[in-house]
Amino acid sequence: MSDVSRARFIAFSASTLIAAASTWSTLAHAEIVWSGDFSTGNFKQWHAADSADVVPFWQVPEYGRPTQYGGVSSQQTGDGSLLSLVSSPSRGSPFAAKFTVKNSANGWEMRDCDNGVCSRRRTELTVQQTLPMFYNAIPYQSERWLSFSVFVPSDWEEGGTGWGPSVFQLKPLNEGPSGVSGTLTFEITQGKAWTIHHIWSPVRDLDGQVPWQQHMFYSGLEQGGPYPRADFWPEGLKDFPNVAASQAALQSLRKGAWTDWVVHLRFDARGSGEGGTGFLTVWKREDSGPWVTVLNILPKVTTRGGATFDHGIGYNSPAGTNNGGFGIKTGLYMDKGQVWDLARNRVIYIDNVKVADGRSTFHDLSPDGSTPDSIAAKPKPPTGLRVE
Repeated sequence: MSDVSRARFIAFSASTLIAAASTWSTLAHAEIVWSGDFSTGNFKQWHAADSADVVPFWQVPEYGRPTQYGGVSSQQTGDGSLLSLVSSPSRGSPFAAKFTVKNSANGWEMRDCDNGVCSRRRTELTVQQTLPMFYNAIPYQSERWLSFSVFVPSDWEEGGTGWGPSVFQLKPLNEGPSGVSGTLTFEITQGKAWTIHHIWSPVRDLDGQVPWQQHMFYSGLEQGGPYPRADFWPEGLKDFPNVAASQAALQSLRKGAWTDWVVHLRFDARGSGEGGTGFLTVWKREDSGPWVTVLNILPKVTTRGGATFDHGIGYNSPAGTNNGGFGIKTGLYMDKGQVWDLARNRVIYIDNVKVADGRSTFHDLSPDGSTPDSIAAKPKPPTGLRVE
């Protein structure tokens, strides 16, 4: 080998090694930021923001809190009838969490009320404060992957009145004195379809509710059909990658089997005209069926309910420790009418709750490592979109 050839070989080998090292470094630093998959055999993954040993069960009526924490404090004693761990069904881990809200035949009005509010019922786990304050898990403008899996029992009843139940909420650390709804919420509608709520607001450190037009939602059942559709907010159809497939996925509530959800997002409240870089993509899978891309929401100008606005993704700069950010609630949260007069309690199982950073992949969030046949490149915000 000549000196020139040897030099070229050394240069090529060096560049190859550098590229390989760079790729390895990127993969090595992808991580699950936080996991609430119950693989520890207890609820300590869901610990308080100021203590890794105390679990905040305040969103579970006191008498039904898990028994294994009965000795922690007087505020955490219970018989486990509303929240417990089970080995079956589970999804990708040894245990899943069983959430129960009781009907009138099995419950008691005052003790089952949601922290004194008897028009609501709630059995939830929360890391709304823990994720931003302890882990800095979902800061504003971060790119993140989220996942959770839901088992809806085969005897889940249709009907009931009022809203909910929601099974997964992404909420800001600081809700303000007036309180704000989750910026991303997954809800079972009328006991037989799915609804995904996405609320956007450009207001910094929001306190209070946003205009209803900015409370955008995507449902398998709204006023007799899927929503959005041609006669109700037709511009919202742009957020469905495939209208027929997306609507079918939202219309299907699979009972007696697991439903997996994976979310890829960046919260950036700036609209397309301000160069917003946010995005929100949602996939769904029933049992071992195919993954369906349900939503792909990007910043854009839209008109809804007589209001035209250039929406971004999520809430703007929620205040708090570590630049604020967002946390998770999961379980059952609903209007009293969704359960009180039914023949059965409302029961649901949750597993595979995870938060991963932007260097992770779909594979890291899927409970069995499966992925869609093809995942599009990271979505980028469109430019120049305007309503005519």
